Amino acid sequence: MKYRQMHKDELHRVAELNRREVIEHIYYFRDSKLELEKEHWDIPEWSTEQKQEYHQRLLDIHHRGGTVIGAFKGSKIAGIIALDHEFFGSNKDRLNLAALWVSQPFRDRGVGRHLVELVKKNAKTLGAKNLYVSATPSKKTVEFYLSCGFQLAKVIDPKLFELEPEDIHMEFRF
Repeated sequence: MKYRQMHKDELHRVAELNRREVIEHIYYFRDSKLELEKEHWDIPEWSTEQKQEYHQRLLDIHHRGGTVIGAFKGSKIAGIIALDHEFFGSNKDRLNLAALWVSQPFRDRGVGRHLVELVKKNAKTLGAKNLYVSATPSKKTVEFYLSCGFQLAKVIDPKLFELEPEDIHMEFRF
């Protein structure tokens, strides 16, 4: 697997990722703690509109000076992670892990973990004290971030919460 920063003209390759996933459990944040509930979700491939939306999201991050890293197996794209370089929070010391997708055939092979470690190093080099993520509430996703050293965010960012109120807002503290 090769990991490298992606160029603006290849960010459209996000559309090649296979988003398909079956989810059996969802976390909810209630009364200051995580609660796991059994729910069945069959997540299909992204629609054309979603592919365009995610491409635009990556372009926006790139235009703001952010980092987009891809994982490649030969000519196939296996995963993408994006770090927004705009600091936020009351101390302006937080950076947002704005996107992480691993294509279905490459999941559970360490691709996501390696991408997260690369972004952690990048965020720390930039001077971040905190790496924030608004995580999809699926059991697998939340437990993945917990296993990478993230914890529930002590202070939830209101703008990111407004965008994704059902997500589990987490942070990694340096």
